[in-house]
Amino acid sequence: MREIQCDGHRPVQLSRNKGICTLKNGSKIESYSVGTMRGNRAKIMVIDESPEVKADDLDAVIGPVRNTKRDICHQRGIADYPSKTISITSACLKSNYFYAMFVSALRDFAKGSTGSFACALDYRSAARVGITDMEFFRKEQRKMPEAKFAMEYGSIFVGAESGSMFPYDLTEGCRTLRQVEYAQPSGSSSDYVIGVDLATSTDRKADNAVICVVKLADMENGAYLKKLVYLRSYHGKRLDALAEEVRRTFSRFPRTTRIVFDHRGLGDAFPQFLAQPWIDPESGKEYPPWTLDDERTIIHNAVPILRSVKASAQINQQLVSCLRVA
Repeated sequence: MREIQCDGHRPVQLSRNKGICTLKNGSKIESYSVGTMRGNRAKIMVIDESPEVKADDLDAVIGPVRNTKRDICHQRGIADYPSKTISITSACLKSNYFYAMFVSALRDFAKGSTGSFACALDYRSAARVGITDMEFFRKEQRKMPEAKFAMEYGSIFVGAESGSMFPYDLTEGCRTLRQVEYAQPSGSSSDYVIGVDLATSTDRKADNAVICVVKLADMENGAYLKKLVYLRSYHGKRLDALAEEVRRTFSRFPRTTRIVFDHRGLGDAFPQFLAQPWIDPESGKEYPPWTLDDERTIIHNAVPILRSVKASAQINQQLVSCLRVA
């Protein structure tokens, strides 16, 4: 209070658009919503809940606000310190632009830059300095999903794709495989289906190729209980190498009835890499060629096991609906 210039009014003056506190040394602390800040100037910008601010507003509105030199520095010809932006927030999804900004600042900081600073303090820091009792966090941990607690109180940025068909909140509870099979159990009478998602780019941010195995267990009503029992991803492998991995997977799950793949794009050439006999390098056993299960071309001893899926908007919508239910 000794530092605040009151002049008979309240220490903080509030209006519909902002709050302002004037200090006796001439400095001011002002609070705005992003929409009412345009055209103002400040040396230090403190943005609370920064991920909630649109990236466009950050550049178009907040960027110019820092372009200023204090009057006293200008009048007396002394150097002013560089303007700064301080962003404060709980952790957010990695798809938010804030995550990239945070990582960029963290890397500059780690390289010794004196113009950058970044830190992530979790709930233990708050408990250690007495801001919040640890019992509060224990209660929150018991009632919140693990990933949500880690993001809200643990300063952990979790992954998600912006605008994804299956949002993080929906998929997080399904991410643990409860029954894993590296190979078909001895004496198994269940059928299996292998699914292949093709991707070959070696770019660091490119998609992975994925091979998954779904186990089909008969039910009394004639339907199947489907279980995902095996999942493996590959990055930057060519089609011939992926075909080899599919063959290896099949050799471990010999009761596989179909190998399903997306025929569009990369998948158009995929069957030709499976159209020759294959010898398992581990067992020495030779497996026959594979063809599409609707293939009209006859290849000697070929097994029609490849199921081609040519996705359309209708098929995609059916897949999305069924997978959401599952």
